[in-house]
Amino acid sequence: MTTAGASNPGVGGHRLVHDADPYLDPHRLPDTLQPGAVSRFGDLRWDLSPLNTNDHQVHDCLNWQLFPLPLRASFRRAGWALVNLPTPDALLESRNAHRRKWLHPASMRNVVGQWCQLAQWLLARNITELGALTVDDLADYAVEVSRLQIATTTATNRLTAVSLLWAFAPHLPAGDRIPMPPWQAESMRDYLPRTDTTNENGTSPIHPAVMSPLLIWAMRFVDDFADDILAAWQEHHTLTGRIRPHADPAASAAMRKLIEQYAAENRPLPGCIHNGRPMLAISYLAGRANASKEQASHAVRAYGPHLPVAGEAPLSSPIRGRLDGRAWLEHITFHEAPRLMHRLSTACLIVLLYLTGMRPGEALELRVGCCPEPGPDDPRPHGYQIHGNYFKGARDDDGKHVVGFPETHPGPRSRRWSARYAYSSEWHTGRCCSP
Repeated sequence: MTTAGASNPGVGGHRLVHDADPYLDPHRLPDTLQPGAVSRFGDLRWDLSPLNTNDHQVHDCLNWQLFPLPLRASFRRAGWALVNLPTPDALLESRNAHRRKWLHPASMRNVVGQWCQLAQWLLARNITELGALTVDDLADYAVEVSRLQIATTTATNRLTAVSLLWAFAPHLPAGDRIPMPPWQAESMRDYLPRTDTTNENGTSPIHPAVMSPLLIWAMRFVDDFADDILAAWQEHHTLTGRIRPHADPAASAAMRKLIEQYAAENRPLPGCIHNGRPMLAISYLAGRANASKEQASHAVRAYGPHLPVAGEAPLSSPIRGRLDGRAWLEHITFHEAPRLMHRLSTACLIVLLYLTGMRPGEALELRVGCCPEPGPDDPRPHGYQIHGNYFKGARDDDGKHVVGFPETHPGPRSRRWSARYAYSSEWHTGRCCSP
């Protein structure tokens, strides 16, 4: 719905914004991001990733296409105020709720989602302009929300989003301004059903009978098998890194020699089991010969069509871990390495979260080197500490959400153990390529 005109006319004290302008003001942009990389105001979807640079989180967006067309432009103008302006003082000083001066992107997405529910309700009542809303309409909406079979928290959020829309009225055109909701002058509790629930955490704790063996096995998985898994993952990464995106004439001879070697030794070609049947490990063969996948497929058809296909593609990395006095695996295969690496990362995450009290996002943001050797004058008995960032409630002096603030956690029993975790954490978030 991009037009050449202004979608947010600049009269009456509100800001002029054109469809082709970035939806974020310069003061909201990170220093490393150029305005040209930001969604445009007229776009049907606003990418919120510039406001949320945490690598461990899925980036949110605001989807204006979900709004009814007659009301879409009005709510999008309100969305501009939501992402660019602090929470109005009328709400910060309200007795009905505790609020942040600057909303987190996830909270912005939630507010816009609640606005979309309001927009659908308005359209069902043939109200196509926000400015046409009356206090009685808002009271009816509160009654409608209270009748829905939704959680009290969700119902509260729905009315809170309406309050936010009202509070931004001075920054919106006259036709987009709504009157003060009646629950702002009174109490929101008067408009919602009574609930017997408390503000306690609704998630049941994991029973010790489950947590104890899980923690013990996770620690043993890391202690006994991490070296084998990391070595196999490194070999897997090396092989996939050798695969050429395009055919390389110099690799044709090496590919032919590799297939002929399998034939001369009467060995089956490496493969894996897919849907119950052996399937050729083309990526493994291409990596072995520094060739492309197309070259590997052609070499098999030309020089080894008669060869059987095995159910696995073993890696050459040694197995040193022991289980009941025996090797825990005969070998790690090419296709097992990523799965085992994921399990290793999970085991490390379980131990670090349980023993340090970190939140998952804080643990996933750790980097290799987060647990340095203690200094010679360190008075602590063990001296190991994990250095990272915390994110819950991390805000600058102006109340804006930031990437994170430095925080130190008590470290594990050895730096080697923590290094394993930090590496697998970087692998988990896609930042790490080698130990």
